[in-house]
Amino acid sequence: MGPRTKALFSGFVAFALALVIILAAATFGFAPVGAGTLKPSSTGTLSIMVTDPPSFPEGVTAVYISYDGLQIHAVGFPSTSGWVRLDTQGTVEAIGLANLTETITSSDVPSGTYDAVAFGISTCQVDFQGRNYTATLGDTSLQVPFVNDLVVSPSGTSTALVDLHSTILNVGSRTAPQFLAQAAAQAVEVPPSEVQSTSGHVGSMSSLKTSTWYSNFTQDYGDRLFVGSVSLTPHSLSLTVSNPTHNPLPIRMIIITPQMAMRQNILSASLSDATVLLVEQNGSLQPFQTGRPGPVSSAAQAIFGFSPYELASGASVTFTYTGTLNLPAGPGAAGGYAITIIGNQLLAGTVTALG
Repeated sequence: MGPRTKALFSGFVAFALALVIILAAATFGFAPVGAGTLKPSSTGTLSIMVTDPPSFPEGVTAVYISYDGLQIHAVGFPSTSGWVRLDTQGTVEAIGLANLTETITSSDVPSGTYDAVAFGISTCQVDFQGRNYTATLGDTSLQVPFVNDLVVSPSGTSTALVDLHSTILNVGSRTAPQFLAQAAAQAVEVPPSEVQSTSGHVGSMSSLKTSTWYSNFTQDYGDRLFVGSVSLTPHSLSLTVSNPTHNPLPIRMIIITPQMAMRQNILSASLSDATVLLVEQNGSLQPFQTGRPGPVSSAAQAIFGFSPYELASGASVTFTYTGTLNLPAGPGAAGGYAITIIGNQLLAGTVTALG
C-alpha cells in the first residue's frame, strides 16, 4: 500500500470513527471513549423500583432476596457493550412487596433510550416455621428486556419498575427443609402521571393496589395461564391450559396435592407432600421423585437444569400423562386434588375431583 493509499485509508477510518461517535452521542446522549466505556454528554435521572409477589411454600413468613450489579443497556449496542452500571446492591423482603413497590436506586445516567435492565441475585434467605434457611439459587443473573424502550431525557426524570417473579420450593421435608429459589422478572417504564413524589427516594414504598396502569400491565404481560378441562385418575392426567397474555410462558412443572383452600401464590409446604410432574421442552411429562436423599443442588439441576416447555402467546396445549401417579394422601384428598402449574412463578391453580 503506497503512502497516498495509506493516507486515504487512514482518513476514511478517522472519518468513519468520528461519524460513529457523533451518531452515538446524538442518539444516546453519550459517546464511546474505549471498549465498554461510556462518556455522558448529557444526563437525566433514573429511579428504579421493584415489586415481587413471590410464590412460596405454606409456612414461609419471609423471603429475603439480595441483589447486586444493577445496570441498564442502551439501544443500538450489542449485548456485550452499551451497559451503564448503577453500582447498586441491597436486599428486599419479597413477601412484603406484594402490591407494593420499593425504590432501590435513583441515579444520574446518560440520557438516551434503553432496552434492558440486568442484575444478579446473590443470596436468598427464607424464614420457615420460625427458623431461617439459605435457599439454593437457580438462575443467579437476570437480563430483562423492557416491555417498551425506556427513555431518559436530558435533565429529565424517568422511573422504571422491575416486576420480580421469585418462586421458592421446599424439596426437603417439613421437618428438614431444603429450599430452592428461582427468579425471573419483567421491566416496564412507569407512566410519568403515575409516579409519586417520593418515588425518587431510595427505600420509599408506593402502593399498587389501586394502580390502573399496573393492573393493565399484569393483565397483558403477567405470567398467568387459563385452565380448561382437567381429568385426574390414579393412573392418568389430562390438563388443558391456554396463555391469554402477550408473553410466551415457560411451564416447568405440575404439582398435585390433596385439596386445600387455594390461596394466591401459596404452594405446598413441601414437595414431599405432593406428586410432581416435570414438563419437558417437547411437552411430555416426567415424574419427579420427591423427598429423595441427596444434595439440594441435584434437585435444583433436575428441576431448573433443563429447558422448559414454552407456551406461545394466545396458544393452548393439553398435557397428558399415563402411568402410576402415587397421589398423596392427606386431609381433603377424598374430596379431590389441587393442581398447581409452575413456570418462573405460579402460573395457575385449580381443584379437581378424582376420576
